[in-house]
Amino acid sequence: MIKLKIVNETAQYLSEHDIIFGEDKKIVPEISRFFGIIIRMYFDDHNPPHFHAIYGKTEALVGINPILNLSGDLPFRAISMVVEWSALHQQELMDNWQRLHVSQPAQKIEPLR
Repeated sequence: MIKLKIVNETAQYLSEHDIIFGEDKKIVPEISRFFGIIIRMYFDDHNPPHFHAIYGKTEALVGINPILNLSGDLPFRAISMVVEWSALHQQELMDNWQRLHVSQPAQKIEPLR
């Protein structure tokens, strides 16, 4: 089901996998999902440009340019797949980072196959 949420006077469409986070009700869009790994980006998140990779109960912040694990801990195989995927979609990730910093919706990115 698609839901509509008004954020900063801008309509944002939520997919069934997007979540609303924190007291200020920020939308956390799901960018991609593959092999049990969920990729999310926050609206107006802190620099450097990065995304969140979640696998089970573990999470890592992964830099976009350069691609590197900024913090957190994923199992070796999961972080390897995340790095491979991000290398394939680095420009799309940076485009999403820029969209989210001007309150535009993020675009879904093809999963790793």
